Amino acid sequence: MEALSSPMITFTFEPDTGTVEPNDVLAITVKVCGSLMGTFSEKFLWEVTDSIHTLSLAFRGSIIRPSFSVDTTELDFGPLSYGLLSVRYVTVTNSSPVSLPFQFRVLQPESGSQEFTVTPCYFILGPEEKKIVSIELVPWEERRYATVISLDIPKVGKDFATIPVQARCLAPTVTISCDCLDYGTCFLRYGYTKTLSLINDSLVPARYEIQAQEKETENLAILRLKAESGFIEPGSSLPLEFTLSTVALGDVSLSAIVSISGKEYTHYLIKVLATSVGPIIKIEKPISKKLHSARQQTEEADTEWVPALDFGKVQVLRDHHLSVVLRNACCIRAPLKISLGKKDSMYHLNLSDVPLDPFEAVELKVRAYMDDAGKFNDKVTILFEGGELFIPLSAVGVGSTLVCKEFQEGFVHFGDQFTLRHFSYTIEVQNMGRKPQTLAWDNDTTRKQRAINKSLAMEAADQKKSGNKKAALVVPEPVPVFTITPDKTVIKQYSPFSLTVSGYTTNPGHIQEDFTCKVTSAKDMYYLKISVDADMAALTLVFSETTLTFVQNNGWGKDGPHELSRTLTCENVSKLPLTFSLAVKPPFSINQAEWTLRAGGSGSVVVSLEKQDIAERHSTVLYGKLDILYTGTLERNGIDLIAHINYPNLSVNQSSLDFGCILELTYTRMHIELKNSSALDVWYSWMLDDGYGDGIHVSQNILQDSGGLKIPTNYIFDILPVRGYLEPGEQETVEVSYYGHCGYQCQVSAICEVKGGPDYIVALSAESGTIAHALSRVALDYNVQPFNKASTKEFTLSNPGKVPFKFAIDLGVLKGDVLREVTPMTGLLGPGTKQKFAASVYPGLPEKFMDSFTIQVAHFVPTTISILGSGAFPHILLDTTRVRSHKYLSLAAEAFHNAYMAMKTTPVVSARSNSVRMSTTAINDQQGPPLVEAEHPGGEQVSVVREVGTAPTTTGTVGDEWVLETTGNEVLSFGSEVLRAPSIDQVDSEIDRLLFKEHLIHENKETLDINKFVLNTHICDFENVTLGETTQKTVKVTNDGPLPVTFKINMATVKAKGITLDPDRLITLPPDSPKSSMDLVFKMRTDLPRFPAGPLECSVPLFIKEGPQLVLAFTAHVSKPVLEVSHEHLDFGAVQFGQCKILYLRLFSRGEVPCIWTAAKPDLGSCDIHDSTAFTCEPETGVIEAHKYVDLKVQFIPTQKKKAYFAVFFIDLLHNPVELKFACRGHSYVPIFTLEPSIIQLGPILPNAPEAAEIKYVIYNNAEEPVELYSLAFDPDYVKEEEILKTVEGYNERDQLFLERRSAGQPFWSHLKPGGSAKQEALQQPQPSPLEAAGKAGKSPSGSAPDVSEKPLVSHAKKLLIMLLGPPAVGKSTQAKQLSRRFSCPVVAMDDMVALTRRNRMSSTADGSSGTQASGSSTASVEINDFEKDLIATLRRNLESSECIYGAVFDGLNSHYTTTVSLAKCILYAAGLEPYDPENPQDDGKKKGGGEKKKAPAPPKGKKAEEEPTGPPIFPKTFWKGEATVYAITLKAQRSELSSHYQTVPDRDQCKKKVYVETAAKESQETEPAGEPPPPPASEPETPTFASEVLNHLKYYPYVSLFPSEEELDKYYASETDVQNLLGGAKAESHEEGAGTNRVACVAINALQNVGLVYEEELHFLPDMENVAPLPPAEVLQVVKRPHRRSSFISDPSSLKFAFFTSMAGEEEDSSGDPTAQGKKSKGGAEKAAGLQSEKYQIMLKRKTEYFTPLEALPEGHEMRTRWVVKPQQRVELLLRFWSQTVGEFEQKFVFEGLNGNHQARLMCKGVCAEPQIGCFYRHIKLPNTKVTPTQKLQKALFVSDRILDFGPLPTGRTADGFPNLPDSEHCKRLEIRNIGLFDLHVDFDVGEGSEAPGAGGAAGKKPAAKGGKPLFMLNPLGMDLKINDKQMLSIYCYPPQGLLGPLEGRMVCRIRDNPQPLECKVICLADTPRVDVDCKDLVFERLLLDREVKKSITIRHAAILCFPLLTLLL
Repeated sequence: MEALSSPMITFTFEPDTGTVEPNDVLAITVKVCGSLMGTFSEKFLWEVTDSIHTLSLAFRGSIIRPSFSVDTTELDFGPLSYGLLSVRYVTVTNSSPVSLPFQFRVLQPESGSQEFTVTPCYFILGPEEKKIVSIELVPWEERRYATVISLDIPKVGKDFATIPVQARCLAPTVTISCDCLDYGTCFLRYGYTKTLSLINDSLVPARYEIQAQEKETENLAILRLKAESGFIEPGSSLPLEFTLSTVALGDVSLSAIVSISGKEYTHYLIKVLATSVGPIIKIEKPISKKLHSARQQTEEADTEWVPALDFGKVQVLRDHHLSVVLRNACCIRAPLKISLGKKDSMYHLNLSDVPLDPFEAVELKVRAYMDDAGKFNDKVTILFEGGELFIPLSAVGVGSTLVCKEFQEGFVHFGDQFTLRHFSYTIEVQNMGRKPQTLAWDNDTTRKQRAINKSLAMEAADQKKSGNKKAALVVPEPVPVFTITPDKTVIKQYSPFSLTVSGYTTNPGHIQEDFTCKVTSAKDMYYLKISVDADMAALTLVFSETTLTFVQNNGWGKDGPHELSRTLTCENVSKLPLTFSLAVKPPFSINQAEWTLRAGGSGSVVVSLEKQDIAERHSTVLYGKLDILYTGTLERNGIDLIAHINYPNLSVNQSSLDFGCILELTYTRMHIELKNSSALDVWYSWMLDDGYGDGIHVSQNILQDSGGLKIPTNYIFDILPVRGYLEPGEQETVEVSYYGHCGYQCQVSAICEVKGGPDYIVALSAESGTIAHALSRVALDYNVQPFNKASTKEFTLSNPGKVPFKFAIDLGVLKGDVLREVTPMTGLLGPGTKQKFAASVYPGLPEKFMDSFTIQVAHFVPTTISILGSGAFPHILLDTTRVRSHKYLSLAAEAFHNAYMAMKTTPVVSARSNSVRMSTTAINDQQGPPLVEAEHPGGEQVSVVREVGTAPTTTGTVGDEWVLETTGNEVLSFGSEVLRAPSIDQVDSEIDRLLFKEHLIHENKETLDINKFVLNTHICDFENVTLGETTQKTVKVTNDGPLPVTFKINMATVKAKGITLDPDRLITLPPDSPKSSMDLVFKMRTDLPRFPAGPLECSVPLFIKEGPQLVLAFTAHVSKPVLEVSHEHLDFGAVQFGQCKILYLRLFSRGEVPCIWTAAKPDLGSCDIHDSTAFTCEPETGVIEAHKYVDLKVQFIPTQKKKAYFAVFFIDLLHNPVELKFACRGHSYVPIFTLEPSIIQLGPILPNAPEAAEIKYVIYNNAEEPVELYSLAFDPDYVKEEEILKTVEGYNERDQLFLERRSAGQPFWSHLKPGGSAKQEALQQPQPSPLEAAGKAGKSPSGSAPDVSEKPLVSHAKKLLIMLLGPPAVGKSTQAKQLSRRFSCPVVAMDDMVALTRRNRMSSTADGSSGTQASGSSTASVEINDFEKDLIATLRRNLESSECIYGAVFDGLNSHYTTTVSLAKCILYAAGLEPYDPENPQDDGKKKGGGEKKKAPAPPKGKKAEEEPTGPPIFPKTFWKGEATVYAITLKAQRSELSSHYQTVPDRDQCKKKVYVETAAKESQETEPAGEPPPPPASEPETPTFASEVLNHLKYYPYVSLFPSEEELDKYYASETDVQNLLGGAKAESHEEGAGTNRVACVAINALQNVGLVYEEELHFLPDMENVAPLPPAEVLQVVKRPHRRSSFISDPSSLKFAFFTSMAGEEEDSSGDPTAQGKKSKGGAEKAAGLQSEKYQIMLKRKTEYFTPLEALPEGHEMRTRWVVKPQQRVELLLRFWSQTVGEFEQKFVFEGLNGNHQARLMCKGVCAEPQIGCFYRHIKLPNTKVTPTQKLQKALFVSDRILDFGPLPTGRTADGFPNLPDSEHCKRLEIRNIGLFDLHVDFDVGEGSEAPGAGGAAGKKPAAKGGKPLFMLNPLGMDLKINDKQMLSIYCYPPQGLLGPLEGRMVCRIRDNPQPLECKVICLADTPRVDVDCKDLVFERLLLDREVKKSITIRHAAILCFPLLTLLL
């Protein structure tokens, strides 16, 4: 081995020498160790013994430094509790390309205890691997911990990384809520729970532990705790639930000890007291189920029941039960022991030991079993813990105690027995009684027969005595068949005994005899009866077979025998000879019919089958029976006969083959399965039948080409095999082929002929055609999908043709990887079917995607299917301040452009063809959308139109002037095209998308975790929070994306700060729905112990599922309040319901910090005089800054119409014991009117009646003032008024609008009507001064141009005017806001003033005026140009507005549009100051010598004056005089210090709002007003597109970076000296009255110090001013509720059935006090109320000459009105009409509503329009000696359901002689006709006879009629007059004539007078005549034997439907 070339590395080989066996491998380990970093390359040689060659191996590599990362730079455990474990985690990532070992070391505290533990402390990480290490700390000392954890790499080095660790150990302070738990009375062993709380007032968690209960007390009670140990969170309380369960009865006293962990344990002793009692058992009577009424149940329940059970008299040896209910009336388990009083008791219990669960009831059943007669008593004893109960028992036993089954059943049945044979039966009898019983038997049957025989013998003896010799009668002695032995016996008590019943007889048949048993005991006697019977029978025959089977084969070439025979053997197995006969039916026969067999003898009979021929040649089976009849008996047996007739048969599985439609000139095959289903061999053959060519259809074109010839059938279809042979059960497949000739459609038959068998036909159908296909869509629009999830869309390929085809998908044309798969890729689609395809895409990024693929169908050209959509991620917007960092704002231009281009796809046509310039007055009045013109590069004008209804917002407080700050929703107008501009939220969402997309692109996709990426930060500012109170902040979360969003806010980090969230759960917001937004309520509790006062800041993460997270930062300022109330009582007096009275009071904040207050009303219960809901206070809560006040607007809005109100408002201030309150008192009233009557019933009337129904009613005014009311159904004015009120703006959150009071007779508010005045706006806003009104047009009150030398109309001497100066971004705006809050002065942004001035100048130029001419005027040494004059006028108007009553704070003097010197100069002039020379105070109009600024020469005539020189102006030191004083505060900062200052600005402060001056994109110098500063340069990069150029001029995104450019800093520091000179110096000088004073006070403050210190220096410099304005006067307004959508009272006026008219009688008196009514009266005639009538009524008045319905005709002395004004205590009379053209019951509710909706009265009108109506009801006719049959019930049901009157079968030939006086019979049906209408009516009846039903025997089409021309159906009567609810009977008769058979029908018609719709019903019957059928014509007896009877039978079948009398046979 050669020497190493570099000393930086060493190599070690193990082994370095050795021997390698043949075919072996030796592994050598190489170890490399490097000492220096760098690359190396070494080559080593191996010498091999006995070899001339050496082996070489080269090593190359590099030595690098270990590389890793730790995600934590510092570990802060925060406050920790003593002895409790706390864990933090550190993630170590090995970024080196090699594995590294790591080891952590902890420098333990000085104490040396191992308080820190690192797990694992040593580990090895591979390349790019991560390891999470836990650091555990258990503090054991109360101190601060500060140590370091070092990360070493063993064998490499130590302290590669150090992690500082900080912690603080505190001992928790815990108190308990109470020290005694009194449980009161407790049931034994039942758990009772009480709770006490452990309160942790410290900042660290505390651990508690409950000591175990002492063993000595467990025999009294057991005390358990749900959690015996645990932790108490800091600043919270933990409830502990103690459960006590007593063990012993009596008083219980225990103690529990709670230990709190700490350096020393703290123990609390808790006393536990209780009284233990046992269970409560109640005995209740069970509810009886036999109570027959609720009254009996109530009486029994009211009767007090004493527990006792009396069974009364009961049957012995039977179980009798009674029960009681044992109820456990407590909450513990009650074990019961139940027993009886006597041992040998007659009673038994179902329960002995019963554990009753709490409140459980159990039924105790007592069973009485009496084994002897007599009375027996006992009692039930119930024992339980703490007591016992008793229940008395009593019963009386009656009956017998002998037990025998036969005695109970009453008979002994021997069943079938043979004659001449003895048989017996044993009866077991048991005496179950306590006494012996004696039994004596007697045969009642024999005894009765003997008595009969004795009577007959005596009768015969008497006749013999009378001389009748033949009367001698020998009566045999009756012989009993059955006997019972022994006939007398004694059975002992509780003993069994056996009785034997025996029998013997020679007579077969059923034999029965009755026995009586006499039972006697010691005291009583009774009888038992029993019957004994038996069936005696003889023996029968036994046959050799039970079934005979015959088989006959009839096939091709086979002919079976003429007859088949079988032999049957029979044997008599009895001991007596037997005679019987045999009989069969054809086709079977026998050789012998009559038989006699001796005992044990046998014989044979031959049964034959005749040959059977079946025409169809189908195999069949015949069945018969050989009947066996026993002579002299009715017994019969039989033998089954079966004959199989076989033919060659096949089973064909297909009866038809449909080949469908195949592609032309192709062929297809189908198969048929043949099976031999017979028992014979089958020969078959096939043939085709096309019906002589009729089954072949050819298209005309093909037929013409072939000369009219068709292709033969065998060239179209082919069958293989065409013939064959099948054995029985064999199966064969036949193939049928079809060739698709062009234009052929075939329907032929394939016939299979079977030799000797039937033919089988298979229908063949087929046709040929071409391929057709269709796609459901060629573009798949996935819309918006989650960017990280796959989505699937479906499309369908259909085959509308008749030919199937193949398809295939081709994904090779895809351009990207969005489309993942399409299924299925290939397949076959059958005719008339569809195939669904699923295409799955995966966007991957939140952006749009587009791609395409193709589908190949058969041989057609592939079809392209495009896919498009966009990926999205869950995104939400919060309505809080968004943190816009410098990086965030760098994407604003791109985001705005993207959002604009996305909206450009939906242009709208502008209504303006030319751009219009609007004046400032038009903008302020909001008469139209403000327009700003821009110039198209081609000369076309571009306008910016704000969407209608979008109010512009203002920046700063500048009086009534409108300063543009865009809020989105603007529209860009390009000539006639209008494009909508994006909103701020849209741009913010697009910026978020760009940030997230950039993160996804640059991050590693394998380790990407989007949930850890923080997208943006929002600020939730609680502002000022009162210490000790809970304040909430509602943050609206909106899902602005197209995907549902699920998110969770982790509030654990801010829980210690007292901030909670409601709802604190996982929240899901759907997209594009009303539920897309929700409010999150964050609550901040400052009532925690030792909550610090002052500013508070914290933040929480907002985790979005499948999306990036947001951060929500909380800020607040906590302080204490001091408050004072100006009034303690407010008396509102009387207020009308629906009106509002407003009084004011003032709250003063007298403290030094902001005051947070809440006005709350107490809950005063249900007292009528107290109602706090009627009084409202606005605002109800708020924040009053120090030394400020708030005017409370107290409104009294009555909630009820007549009520007195009183309420007390309490002003709640936390941590302030002073009670602040004010009381409110008032009462309400409402004018009432009524309708008399309020419910009206009209009718009934007939449809189209000549006159309408009428009734009068009145409207009465019960009030003491006039009342105006109107009809909601007809009045058109209220609908118009409500439509106006729906669209009016200004409703509060309760949908209330406050307007001027409107009384009865007064018109609607004119300013709310379209085109109305702005009176209401003037009512709600303060009236402007004459100067403000004139200033809106940019002119002075006199109409001339403003003159700065003129003094302002309003003095500013007492106002505080502050001007803030300083470099950009040093905190001027922050100080301006603080000073504004302190002195109640608005902040005036100078950029807004410049923008407003420029717009005013542009408006005046557009109006045709030239603006202010350049006069070049100057005062002293300060010159002003024309633009500055207009700016001064704008500032003056704002200073003279009501908002600047106490002064103003001027901010933003570092303007983009002009110089700071110019703005400061304009502010001084606007304040009324003038420059002057202190050395020459008398000559103010002359310039100061030596300091005069050189004036530029005048320009030539016709040319515009040149602008001022571009060099820095030189201003002399200037002094100012006037009434007002301007305080100039300069925040000083060195330029060198600004760079480091800007770097310390947090992200949330790196953004500011900008104000855009909407001006033309390119204004030429010729048209620009003189002196106007140039527009600012565009900040966004310009693009060559026209839209981008417009966007550069329309800067709708109002946020820019706070950091100024170097040019802006240069501009400021270059003008700093001039500004100080302009103000008169850099230091404050005297500004008192007198010569040489300066009214401008200046001060310079270090801007880079603490903000609070800057503010204190400003307050020290400024005067202490406090101004208080007087309270506003009281107001009375009308409260208008926003009208809700009312349901239409009359949906269709044409269908109205009611109308009302107003009486003109007394009109002069009623309307004398109503000016509105008088105005209507003066018009004259019916036309005077046209304005108040509905549209229907107005049309009626116009068509006077047309026809009027009775409803529309105007009654005399009436007019049509819909609105009335009724004087106090007066009334108006109205007439109501009802008329209708249709039938029905009509209800109409007319609602009359008072003015302003205060009161309503309802008139319910009901009208009935009907026609006469009858009802037909089927009634049964009860004939003598007959019952109602099911057929008659069916006939009734048929009439009810189908209106069919069915007579059923009727005999023909009967006549209706005597009609209509006919008796009731089956020929008559009866209907009850009832008047069910509302009128008396007359009805006529008629019957139209129909023809016979199909198949009837009569002639078709003829009307059946009886003899003499009488109709088939007849009615009686033919007409009726019925009163209401009256009824009569209608009889219908039917007499079918002779010879007319079958079903007959007719139709009965009921015609009702005044009802056009007749009532019809169908009448049917079935005519029939007696008919019979006889089965034979001759009876042939053949030869007969003497003395032998031969019988022949004939069958007579009744062939008629009717039942007729029995037939008589005549021989």
